[in-house]
Amino acid sequence: MGLRERLAEHRQPFEAVLAVATCRPSLGFGDLLWTPLDCDAFLRRLIDGRDPGVIFETASRVVAIEEHSGELRFYAGGWGAEVYDQPHELGIFRSAEDAIRYTEAFLVRQLHPERIAVWRGLLSATYDWGRAEPSAATELGR
Repeated sequence: MGLRERLAEHRQPFEAVLAVATCRPSLGFGDLLWTPLDCDAFLRRLIDGRDPGVIFETASRVVAIEEHSGELRFYAGGWGAEVYDQPHELGIFRSAEDAIRYTEAFLVRQLHPERIAVWRGLLSATYDWGRAEPSAATELGR
């Protein structure tokens, strides 16, 4: 079962997201390609076009989710004309359910990430330009 299908198992938040955002496959969202990364496996996946992640996008925000090296990685932030006007986070979810619940809060309800009570490990975050949050060990939404 692919990532999109695993997200869709959580019907209510998934359908709410699809009501406001487009959804398309993603094989290599650049911000999600940090180490550890099995480059050979990643290249085979790209060539074969298999196991895509997803990108949910609205006019002003985006959430990209992909699996790499056993991690469910994500980027959430501004998009289009508002790419620099929105808060953003880069990190790891522990489950597809956490991923779609977060996506619903960020895209449908347009909550600020600091107000989203879903666990995620953060690699980096910028909530207000000029005020970067601590990286790596930060955990939110316990």
